[in-house]
Amino acid sequence: MVADDVNLHDVEDFSCDDVTHDQLPSVAEARATIPSKPIKSKTKMWYMTAGLLALTVFIIAIAVPASKKPKMGSEEIGNNVERAINNVALNGKSDFEDEKSYRSLAKRAMVKDPLVEDYTYDQLQQRYALYSLYYATQPTLWNESHGWKRKGVSECHWYGVSCDPTTNMVVRVNLRQNGLQGTIPPEVSLIPKLAVFNVNANSNLTGVVPDNLCDLKAERGLEIKVDCHLVSCTCCDSCSQARQGD
Repeated sequence: MVADDVNLHDVEDFSCDDVTHDQLPSVAEARATIPSKPIKSKTKMWYMTAGLLALTVFIIAIAVPASKKPKMGSEEIGNNVERAINNVALNGKSDFEDEKSYRSLAKRAMVKDPLVEDYTYDQLQQRYALYSLYYATQPTLWNESHGWKRKGVSECHWYGVSCDPTTNMVVRVNLRQNGLQGTIPPEVSLIPKLAVFNVNANSNLTGVVPDNLCDLKAERGLEIKVDCHLVSCTCCDSCSQARQGD
């Protein structure tokens, strides 16, 4: 019979563990034989490093200028009054190079006043502006200067100065017929909430209304009152009417 002719020893036994040459590789083995791609990995790593570096540079670029930017507004100035005044001055620290100028006099008056240490930058601006006006217009000749020379007294209690009772911000300066002499300093424009500035009937007040004060008229409707035949004003309604009358 055919079956008797078959030699069972001639049949290969694939169940034997020692026979491996005809086996197909497993999935894990096949994946292990795939060559790695180090170039792609290095490229990815380079992009990640470059991205982190760019982000670091961006953060530094923003943080450094922000740290040097003067604090303003409603923030308290702390105990470094001199530095704070340098920050709010129209031209910075250079405004005080002349020790005899009205600006330097205003600054010294404030540095010596302990009340100012509790001020915000807005309050500091308005006090510095008022002191600048005071020292720029021959204060010894003023008819009335109650409160202007006293330390520890809020500017809201100075003669001719009116404040918003809620915010303590100056809204009106009325020094009409008060003996002011000289010219109106541009620092008056630093008063953040000023709505009315009246220096009419001061016969020895001359010069011009500063441009930055006129800018406030255009920006927020600041009312400026001066004697047009003594002080030149390009933005005062009364002066415009006087010129039309001529």
